[in-house]
Amino acid sequence: MPDAGAGSRDGGRLRRVHARGVSLSPARIPTDRPVVVLIGIAASPRLEEHLAPLSAVAEIRCSRATSPEAIGEAISDADAVIIRGLALTDSALARAKRLRGVVVFGIGVDQIDLEAARRYGIGVANTPVFARSVAEGTLLLALAAARRYNELDRMVREGERPDSNFRGVELLDKTLGLIGLGRIATELIVLVSGFNMRVLACDPHLSADEIRARGAEPQTLDAVLAGADFVCVSCPLTKDTRHLISTRELSLMKPSAFLVNTARGAIVDESALIEALEDGTIAGAALDVFEREPPEPDHPLLHMDNVVAWPHRAPATWETYDRVVDATCRAALAFLGGEAPEHPVTAGS
Repeated sequence: MPDAGAGSRDGGRLRRVHARGVSLSPARIPTDRPVVVLIGIAASPRLEEHLAPLSAVAEIRCSRATSPEAIGEAISDADAVIIRGLALTDSALARAKRLRGVVVFGIGVDQIDLEAARRYGIGVANTPVFARSVAEGTLLLALAAARRYNELDRMVREGERPDSNFRGVELLDKTLGLIGLGRIATELIVLVSGFNMRVLACDPHLSADEIRARGAEPQTLDAVLAGADFVCVSCPLTKDTRHLISTRELSLMKPSAFLVNTARGAIVDESALIEALEDGTIAGAALDVFEREPPEPDHPLLHMDNVVAWPHRAPATWETYDRVVDATCRAALAFLGGEAPEHPVTAGS
């Protein structure tokens, strides 16, 4: 896969391609070979293997662009874009005169200007196919916080021995609180069944009956915070959820409770969280996400024994990678063929 702006690879004649239910023929795809630009995604033999159905009908370019200006230039002649972890702004989309669809490599679309995409008639799809791996990562973070993993790891590396009063806590028979009950949180309920946990959940997009059907007790946000031993944030970042968890919300939690965030960093007010951890309002936190990523090395949360920190890698398994690449391939093929993708966020023109 060449970098964007480099010469295109040689391509044979267009042929009918089947990609897990998506079929395209020369009649559906322009004869001048459409362009698909990958942004924020590193080229690799594994990626090329999974994108083979797409490369059979389109020129695929990998771009190293990161700024809005550079991204706008990279996608100026693109028919489809697959993007991961970078902003797609109004100004960049305005330059993409041929663009039919944007595929997000993952779930979150908070970095895509959806209003601009609608205005320009550009479809947007995401690939919400990694619930299992994020759920496993969330459980692992909760366990690490509960058993004080950071402190134990540091002690053994520094030749220390914990005193006889050093203890963690179990998850068994505790209460799990879920803020948001989508695919990831629903999968997490399955995983914690072996711990006999009571599960509380709040989700404004689900009825009480739907929450019960997914295995949780419907509660208000305040009731979830006050009743849970482990509060897991798994809702999307929107204007309504930015700093959803701040000083007041943290004060409702038990002093023995842990906050786990594998959603988006900005859902939690980090200044309020630092204060709550320092003064003992809550026992600890486990974070896969931060308001600014990567966080600065001197970020206070990175230097607290009661914080487990990951670099936004809860979804990072090979199984999930394969599923996401396959899903992005299918979505891009759908956009090129004028069809609706499996997981549309906004419709194109």
